[in-house]
Amino acid sequence: MPRVTVLMPVYNASEFLREAVDSILKQSFSDFEFLIIDDGSTDGSQSLIHSYHDSRIRFDQNEKNIGVAKTLNRGLDLARGEYIARMDADDISLPRRLEKQIHFMDKNPEIGVSGTWIRLFGDQPRVVARCPNGASIIKAYMLFDNALYHPTVIMRRDMIKKYNLRYDSHFNRTEDYDLWLRASNHFSLGNLPEALVMMRHHKDSITNTAETVMTDQTEKLLFKGLLNLGLRPTKEELEFHHIVGRGRRLSSRDEVDKAEKWLKTLKGQNEKVGFYESEALEKAIGMVWFKVCSNSTPMGMLVWSKCRKSSLSDGYAPPFSEVMRFWASMIWHTVRKVVFI
Repeated sequence: MPRVTVLMPVYNASEFLREAVDSILKQSFSDFEFLIIDDGSTDGSQSLIHSYHDSRIRFDQNEKNIGVAKTLNRGLDLARGEYIARMDADDISLPRRLEKQIHFMDKNPEIGVSGTWIRLFGDQPRVVARCPNGASIIKAYMLFDNALYHPTVIMRRDMIKKYNLRYDSHFNRTEDYDLWLRASNHFSLGNLPEALVMMRHHKDSITNTAETVMTDQTEKLLFKGLLNLGLRPTKEELEFHHIVGRGRRLSSRDEVDKAEKWLKTLKGQNEKVGFYESEALEKAIGMVWFKVCSNSTPMGMLVWSKCRKSSLSDGYAPPFSEVMRFWASMIWHTVRKVVFI
C-alpha cells in the first residue's frame, strides 16, 4: 500500500489543473497514490487527467455532481495510504511538501491532522499567510477562525476512521472548519510553520463566489464555540465576533473599544468554565487583537497606542515583520490623509 494518498477533487478546473497535477507528480517524496475524483466536470478536465500516464494516478468519477464535501468523503473511503494529503485543483504544492509533512507527522504521533502556511498568489500580492501552531493554541484560535488551510492538510487515516470523522455536506462551504472543530475533540491538531503550498486567488475562487453562504455557515460554527464558554450571543454579537475574529478593519475608536471589551468577556468566561487552556486562549486572543488592530491602521497612531496598552497584548508577541507592516500601513494612511486634505 502507498504511504500517502493525495486526495484531489476536481470540478471544471481545466484552466489550472495541469499545474496542480504536475506539482504533485514532481514531489521529492514518491511513495504515494494520487487519487483524483472528478465531480461531473464539463470543461475537459477529465481529458486532461487521462492525458497523464503515471501509475501513481488513480482516477475516479462521480456519476453526477455531488459537491465537494460528499466527493471528499468518497475519497476518504477510497484512500489506501497511511496518510491522506489534501490538494486543490487550482493550487500548487512545493516540491518538498509531502516529504516535510510526513516527517512532521511521523515525529508527532499524537497529531491526527496538520497543515502548513500558504503562499498566496494570483489576483493579489504574493504574501505568506501564517496560521497558529501548537494543539492547545489551535483549538483556542478556532473559537475565532479556521486555524488550518484546507489544501495544505495531511490526515492520519486510522484516526479519521477510528472516530468516524466525515465531512458534513450541510457545511458545503466551510466543511473543513466544521471537521477540524469536531476532530479537535478527539486528538491534537498541528501546523508546520512553513509555506509548502501556493494557494491561487482568482475570480472563481470559492471565497469570491460564495461569501454570503460562507458567512452564514461560519457564524453557525462560531455560535457553537461560544456556547462552550457558556455564552449565547445575540445576532449582533455573533456578527461582531465574526468580524473581530477574522481581523476585519474597524472604523472608529468606539468599535476598537467594543472589540477589546468583547475579547475580555471571552477571556473572563473561560476563567469561569475552563473550556480552553488559559494560556492558549490568552495567546489566541492576543493574536486576534493584534490582527484586528493592525488592519485598522487608517485610524493612525490611536490604534497602535490602544493595541499596545491593552492587557490583551500581554499574551502574544507578534513577529517583528508584522510589527513593521503595522507601522508601514499606519504611516501610509497618515501620509495619504495629509496629501488628500
